[in-house]
Amino acid sequence: MRISWLAALIAASLSGCGAYAPSLDPLVITTASLADAAVARPYDAVVRSAGGRAAVSWAVVEGAVPPGLVLQPDGRLFGIPVLDGRYRFAVQATSGAETASRPLELTVAGQAVDTAAFGGRFVLIPPGTMLMGSDDRPADERPAHLVALDLPFMLGTTEVTQSEWLAVMGTRPSYFTGCGPTCPAEQVSWDDAQAFLDRLNVTDPGKGYRLPTEAEWEYAARAGTTGNYAGTGVAAEMGWYYQNSGQTTHPVGGKAPNAWGLYDMHGNVAEWVQDYYSSGYYRTSPRTDPRGPVTGEFRVVRGGSWLANTVDARSAARSQGLPGDRFDSVGFRVARSP
Repeated sequence: MRISWLAALIAASLSGCGAYAPSLDPLVITTASLADAAVARPYDAVVRSAGGRAAVSWAVVEGAVPPGLVLQPDGRLFGIPVLDGRYRFAVQATSGAETASRPLELTVAGQAVDTAAFGGRFVLIPPGTMLMGSDDRPADERPAHLVALDLPFMLGTTEVTQSEWLAVMGTRPSYFTGCGPTCPAEQVSWDDAQAFLDRLNVTDPGKGYRLPTEAEWEYAARAGTTGNYAGTGVAAEMGWYYQNSGQTTHPVGGKAPNAWGLYDMHGNVAEWVQDYYSSGYYRTSPRTDPRGPVTGEFRVVRGGSWLANTVDARSAARSQGLPGDRFDSVGFRVARSP
């Protein structure tokens, strides 16, 4: 008995010779649990299914995966988590006209580290990208441009306090001494901050204490956001500035943190960073790990302060000062190696 060419073609396709052979079993999600993740550490897992009559595509249909992760249509769940916690969400698999859903849970462990050298508390900031600067504000914030930070770093969750300065330097230069020991140290110049860091590196070697670069500071302040203020997005909830400060500093950590657990990035005192200042630097800066101009007269100051208006407390706002200048509205926070 002869088989027609059409029947032969159908038989070949059903035998799996280079063609998709649909299952006759109902679609089910076989992944019941996910391995734990950790902040700032790459994560990669695959959500799997069985059955179905066509190729499977995936989506999150309830809740959300941890910030920093993404579920691809092919079921791959990957990225670098940026916030610890226990996350519950539901995924849905779709195969032709069939769907199946299942709740899942993923725990992300924190990566906060303590150092006894001066009482500072640090969080690990993961590598990533951001849109740095702003196109509708002063010229020195333009153009807004994509910046990539290839290396993780650690950053103090708060500005250096008066008690921490006293512990390391044996002095108390701040103007607002009546505010208390947990208020930020101010009346410290960029040069003073370098002396503090030098002494810290001697007393607690191997950690690489330093000021953050300007790009690191803005990346940390934004914590994955693109608006003017991170965290809740409301300036009054994120920082102390002229309209709500009572014209004084306040104990650090009194306002809401951003997504990476950093406090007072939008006020209390402005903060020295490592870079030289140039009003036109953004037009020529590298797109990967920029570190500022090679030379200059001024150093960059970032973040709002008790003395500044909200416009100066935005994530993109920049200012500057001579390295020997001391202001009662400027302090700093410490960065270090992971």
